[in-house]
Amino acid sequence: MAYKTVDYDDGAVYNSRLAKEIVTLHGPGGPLGNRASMLAVLDTGANFMHLPTQAAQGIGIVLAGPPNVTVATANGQIQMWQINVQVEFRGKRQNIPTNFANNSPPLMGMEALTVFMNALGFDQTEWLIKW
Repeated sequence: MAYKTVDYDDGAVYNSRLAKEIVTLHGPGGPLGNRASMLAVLDTGANFMHLPTQAAQGIGIVLAGPPNVTVATANGQIQMWQINVQVEFRGKRQNIPTNFANNSPPLMGMEALTVFMNALGFDQTEWLIKW
């Protein structure tokens, strides 16, 4: 089945039925410099941000010791490192709890989406249903 790329309001693309945005991971500096940008899926079904260990290591973020969290994914449980890192999204930079695994596809879960929505001035009280 083929999907069409469609622009939405701000000109960013909605492709393959997945909303995607550029996120930038900031670190102390490594072989790739001190930041790594990547296209991440905005995944409202995920709790946390997931990024590849290769991005962290490339910008000098140390993932020491064995993985410290078990994460349930659509493909089963996997072991990941979870640490707070500096992530930039739509011009805002925030500390975000982020899970790292080898070759993990970049995705932004609800924890990160909520932090950035607040930073961008989105009023979450409008989500509440008043009974």
